[in-house]
Amino acid sequence: MAAGLRPDIEEKLRAKQTFAAEQATSLRQEFERIQFDFLSKLMGDAPVIYARHFTASELRELTDFYRAPIGKKALSVLPQVTTELMALMMPRLPNLQQEVMQAFGKILRKHGLTI
Repeated sequence: MAAGLRPDIEEKLRAKQTFAAEQATSLRQEFERIQFDFLSKLMGDAPVIYARHFTASELRELTDFYRAPIGKKALSVLPQVTTELMALMMPRLPNLQQEVMQAFGKILRKHGLTI
């Protein structure tokens, strides 16, 4: 998802003004540095979370899966799949929020309550 941010920023900059390749390279490098630092810190907390949800045996099975061809493909493709799904979802969220608020309002009014 984060990888989708940088191209969006670059596109907006290009639309407003001249945007040189070296500027795009600088943005990309800085973005990658920030992303790497963020993920490095985040992953420092990951073992505790994994241990809370998986046994050692299950973690070995996961490791075996990700070493298999389909696991390697999943690691490669799923970030793009997630990005595409998020792109589909984001414009639909306001309508979902409105639908939920209307449904909740109806139920609350039925019980004599208001939001």
